[in-house]
Amino acid sequence: MKFIIDFLDKQTKTFIVLLGTLIVLLVTIADYRAGRGIFSFLIYYLVPVFLVSWYVDRRWGLLMCALAAFGWLLSDLRAE
Repeated sequence: MKFIIDFLDKQTKTFIVLLGTLIVLLVTIADYRAGRGIFSFLIYYLVPVFLVSWYVDRRWGLLMCALAAFGWLLSDLRAE
């Protein structure tokens, strides 16, 4: 775990935002493909929000939150 934290500490803010966006995209695709089931992907949408909020700032964290909510909405609309 320390390796990951050290790696993220050395990255630029742009890289962290792009990494968060990629994580949201991957979680949305996985959630979309899984459909409704026992396994909920909700907690995984919080990972990029936390990542960007911690390493960049709250404004970018809010933007990532909106992106994650949109991805979650898209995957849930498919499941209905």
